[in-house]
Amino acid sequence: YAREAISRDPSSARGYTALAHAMNGRHVDPRNNLHNELISIYKDCISKHPDALNAYTWLIAQLIDDGRLTEAHQYCEQLAQYDSGYFTTVHRIKIALAENDVATAKQLWTEMAQLHPDNWSVHHWVGDFQTQLGDYAAAKESYQRAIDLLQNPRYSDPIDSLAKVCEISGDISGALAARQLELDIAEKEWGDVSGESVECIHREI
Repeated sequence: YAREAISRDPSSARGYTALAHAMNGRHVDPRNNLHNELISIYKDCISKHPDALNAYTWLIAQLIDDGRLTEAHQYCEQLAQYDSGYFTTVHRIKIALAENDVATAKQLWTEMAQLHPDNWSVHHWVGDFQTQLGDYAAAKESYQRAIDLLQNPRYSDPIDSLAKVCEISGDISGALAARQLELDIAEKEWGDVSGESVECIHREI
């Protein structure tokens, strides 16, 4: 409906606003992009359940998006008290990138990959960070490493990411190959041959 509104009236501010809301885009006015209410809910959850790891990860993501990096650091250190894996490192990397401290971010993700060489999710995260920096060639290698480490039945996350970075970088044949792999896995490993989970891949192709 928002797209139709814009096509009928390309000067419609309401149409553009509705489209941004519908597709999780950024509002033209910065104040409308803040996550104050959501942040308050996550903080309240953590105050009641200090060992709820997911609450920290979602809270820190909102704090970073709003530029509240001092608070993000504080909750990241609080998360470290309960996290026995690599999630704290992931969020330290996110904060470092938000602070434009690329050297620290790269050091952290290199160490993380060395500590968890056989964890596909770790290499997927590294690929995401490399994509964020525009290092698409390195990101493709990280996503491929993640794909190679997947166990049957395979998840599609790193395959979807590979397809997207290929498309962003203009490698359409690579994107198509990744989407075809998604279709093959959906059918052969998950038994999905119809429905939205398959149709969405066909639309991307």
